[in-house]
Amino acid sequence: ARLCGLALGLCGLAVLMGPEIAALERAPLGSLFMLGAAFSWALGTVLIKGRAWSMPTPVFAGWQLLLGGLPVLAGTLVLEPLFWGLDLSARGSLAVAYVVVVGVVLGYWGWLKVIQIFPVTVASLGTLAVPAIGVLSGGLLLGEPLGWRELAALGLVVLGLAGVMVTPGAADGDSS
Repeated sequence: ARLCGLALGLCGLAVLMGPEIAALERAPLGSLFMLGAAFSWALGTVLIKGRAWSMPTPVFAGWQLLLGGLPVLAGTLVLEPLFWGLDLSARGSLAVAYVVVVGVVLGYWGWLKVIQIFPVTVASLGTLAVPAIGVLSGGLLLGEPLGWRELAALGLVVLGLAGVMVTPGAADGDSS
């Protein structure tokens, strides 16, 4: 059932991307970086799940983000020097602060809690919902168009997640 759920979720993402999938071929380096990031995320998740950590989850998340953020900061200083000359408005600064605190810090803390509770396969399949929820939220909150493609993708992802979550023993904390 987990493989079926994965297949449904991936089909949902493929439907959502639609004709944009061809753009991956036009940017092979970007595609390679995306695969590398996905591999790193998966490896990190498995390593974190496979070890008992003595520090509390918020502290662990903080150290992960601090140490992981240093190379990103260094890369930004080298590769995006114009970024540092931006003059952000108060509203822009608040938006950045919100993304950092809610999107990154709380999001990563939540991810660490999820992989403590659920098996890695179940937790990882749950991430398939992120693009579908983003598209649905864009439609509901920002008035972006929701066509057949977006609704079909959402349906496939939800079916995939349901298939994973109703599997006997799916939420028992088993690391399989």
